[in-house]
Amino acid sequence: RGADSVVAARLVRADPPNGSLPLRNADEVRGSVVLIERGGGQFVNVIRGAQEAGALAVIIADSREGPLFLMSTELGSSGDEVALPAVLLSLSDSMLLMQRAGAGLTAIIAADGVFMQTYRQLRGSRAVRPARLRQRDEMAWRVTFHGEGHQGFQGPYREAMSALCQELLSPRLPLFVPCANGANGLADNRDKFLPRPSAASPDHLDMFFFVGQVMGVAMRTRNLLSLDLPSLVWKQLAGVELDEGDLRGTDYSCWSTLQFRDEDGQAITRERFEELFSIPFTACLTDGTEVPLFPGGEEVPVTYERREEYRTLVIKARLEEGKRQMGSMRAGLCSVVPEPLLGLMSWEELERRVCGSPEVDVASLQRHTRYRCGVLESSAHVRMFWEVLREFGQAERRLFLRFAWGRERLPLESDYTEQSEMKMFPSDRGDGDSVLPEAETCFFIIKLPKYRTKELMHRNLLAAITACREINY
Repeated sequence: RGADSVVAARLVRADPPNGSLPLRNADEVRGSVVLIERGGGQFVNVIRGAQEAGALAVIIADSREGPLFLMSTELGSSGDEVALPAVLLSLSDSMLLMQRAGAGLTAIIAADGVFMQTYRQLRGSRAVRPARLRQRDEMAWRVTFHGEGHQGFQGPYREAMSALCQELLSPRLPLFVPCANGANGLADNRDKFLPRPSAASPDHLDMFFFVGQVMGVAMRTRNLLSLDLPSLVWKQLAGVELDEGDLRGTDYSCWSTLQFRDEDGQAITRERFEELFSIPFTACLTDGTEVPLFPGGEEVPVTYERREEYRTLVIKARLEEGKRQMGSMRAGLCSVVPEPLLGLMSWEELERRVCGSPEVDVASLQRHTRYRCGVLESSAHVRMFWEVLREFGQAERRLFLRFAWGRERLPLESDYTEQSEMKMFPSDRGDGDSVLPEAETCFFIIKLPKYRTKELMHRNLLAAITACREINY
């Protein structure tokens, strides 16, 4: 839902209360906010069941004392089709709400995540001057998560920046959409996102300005962002001219159609053109918006004689579809990083300075790990740790970084400092088979038990890196 989306509807308790089975009171749940007790299975499955029953939102009532956490999907599963707003409520608040549920209460849920909270505090009525963001400290501002204990502020700051990036590229915010190659499952860059062309209100453009500022902050603080954006974005931020290849790299289907070739790759004939193409002078943008290529273009058919004119106009429209959004992002970036400096960078270097590489290089991490309190690189359990990490896929490696450091990307090789090197300590809780590794994200510390086998190392490390973000029961 949109960044400022608010759901207000009658509150209904689920039947069964924990949502472990299809809801028996689906008729009552439809169009309501449903209250579900924690314990019915993985969060994503419970919320999916409420969505299928027609609920507008879900409140999960916690059944245990303890700090709140981010509900997420199980490693390897997907919750992409679950678009229902959901919130986890503390035990004390849950008990109070359950006592009053069924008394005609109306629940109001505002979707206000890390991005919007950060945006409102830094760009709201008391906006922070850009000069205050032009610093080379490790943090541009301090972050506190209510209900969570932490030592220092670096860990919460990095965790907040990771969550901010995750939200930016999710359906929760109206700013970015998957590029057409991703939506269609074609060609390259299927994991890339583009600014939503229809997100052009003054509020949306100011949010894009803030996105640019966050990019500038990332460059100055060397806290890299987990943003998957194609060359079409980075070139515009760097002031580099776009070309037809940028369209091909984000919407291969559109580019291929504009070649006007038949199945054998031959130039299409007039007869074949008239058989295959019955289209007006319009273009379909990344978010599905249909726009005329000139005033009244929706009423003008494309003929064989005007096919090259159509091709030129479509390419221009598609490459410029995010011009306003990109202009705002570049203005925000230049408010933190001097514009002449951007002129000295290629678009590839700018991308590396803001986002680094999405690939977690285990060899690089191993080179920049220090061993403390009797832990040796040659120790058997340390060797097992590196073997397991190398066997992990990229998604699991990013989860490990998030667990140990609060961010998902390693620094550039030239940007490592003592603070960005991983420190490995012995476990404070002993070396039993069921003891999980621990981490202190503020200081990039991992505390590793001496497991007897590689299988135990794999099982417990995987449990640790998923449990902190994906507690399901």
